[in-house]
Amino acid sequence: MDIESFKRLWNDQNALMVIDSSSLLDGYRFSSTTNQYIHDILQIEHESIFLPAQVCKEFEAGKEKVKSESLSRYKNADKELTQMIKGFKTDLSSKLATYEKSDFPSIKLLKETLFNKIDGMRDDIKNYETRIRSEVQNNQEMLDKDLPAQLISLLQQKGNIGLPLSINETIAIYEEGQLRFKYKIPPGYEDMGKSKNGDFKHQQYGDLLIWKEILQRAAECQRPFIFVTSDVKEDWWELHPKSKRPIQARMELIQEFSEVSSKGITFLSLTEAVNHLAILNGVHSLQAEVEMKTENILHELITPVIVNDNLFNKDGILTDYLENTSALPDKIYMNADKAEVLKYSNIYLHGPSASVIEENVEIESAFELEVEASLSEYYGTEIVIDFDVTIRLLGSLKVSFELDFDRSDGDPLYKEETLHIEVTGYFEILFIRLNNVDEDSFYDEYRESLLELN
Repeated sequence: MDIESFKRLWNDQNALMVIDSSSLLDGYRFSSTTNQYIHDILQIEHESIFLPAQVCKEFEAGKEKVKSESLSRYKNADKELTQMIKGFKTDLSSKLATYEKSDFPSIKLLKETLFNKIDGMRDDIKNYETRIRSEVQNNQEMLDKDLPAQLISLLQQKGNIGLPLSINETIAIYEEGQLRFKYKIPPGYEDMGKSKNGDFKHQQYGDLLIWKEILQRAAECQRPFIFVTSDVKEDWWELHPKSKRPIQARMELIQEFSEVSSKGITFLSLTEAVNHLAILNGVHSLQAEVEMKTENILHELITPVIVNDNLFNKDGILTDYLENTSALPDKIYMNADKAEVLKYSNIYLHGPSASVIEENVEIESAFELEVEASLSEYYGTEIVIDFDVTIRLLGSLKVSFELDFDRSDGDPLYKEETLHIEVTGYFEILFIRLNNVDEDSFYDEYRESLLELN
């Protein structure tokens, strides 16, 4: 939703915003500066915010775990990195010892050089720990202030939190939930089986309880609704068939809402909602927007680099930034004469993080992706081998750019001339199938051809 559409909905049509527990808990996951930014904006607009009772219940149940994870991400960083270096030095020492026994030339000098570099890496980690100490302290203070809980308290005082459903209403929803889950009617069926044991089986119906409270409130107040959620599963959203990113609310939910209100409901992410509200109130922060959009920015920028036409070059060879770690013969899949990507999975990002200093932004993340491809290889003038292969790509991403503070609405956040993308990694073969060929005889012939070459 663009800012003008949001403005009409928010200001002109007096929309009511409902915030899901997943988005409230996100208030603990960002940096201290961005957490304060989110809180301040929602506090300004608190009179038009409503929380279902089930949202508050789920928030209370999950907040201590999320707060602990938020604090530990800083505290454990130096320990994890130091442990990785320690393990690397141990493996390196073992390998170098083998070389020393074999009297490799200048091996002692190489060993001394490498160990000095490792010690330098340890010093860099200690220096990094010192540099982020203030952010760790700020983060602890922010968690102690408990800004999301403060917002809930304010909404409670204003009467903007729903009353819990009655026992009879809750039981009826549980019974309805069994049928909805059976036929995959949203929301909540993706949570089917959640906390199966004992008295906690009802937790799988949490999304449905929230939805029923929204419908109940919509029937009472007859205002447009904006539902803000960080839950991006298919039982809330229509997802893009390839990227699996949210497009719009599930049509079944829009239809069900229309049965109780003619005013309509719009789904937004926390990032979209906060950014639009910030612009309307004249307090927008481009730096905070970057941190909140880190995953989206990475997906938009690196998908064309990793996938699309860049996975195989014109000669059918996997791009240079990928190194093979598989035991299969390189020639089978590295030097294919013809390559066609048939399918690729969503790119999974692990531990994305953003550093924003004034206009300079650096974003880093590990990634994982699976690709199915059809390859052809020519042997002489008569033999053509066709084979299907599934490849897993793993690696790291680093994106840097300068923010464009003069950009127009809808334009990229960054100055395009400053954009720099680095991708490093490796691939491994998960599956390979030779078509119309006896695999054993093929490998025998392949090994014989290698012997002839040597």
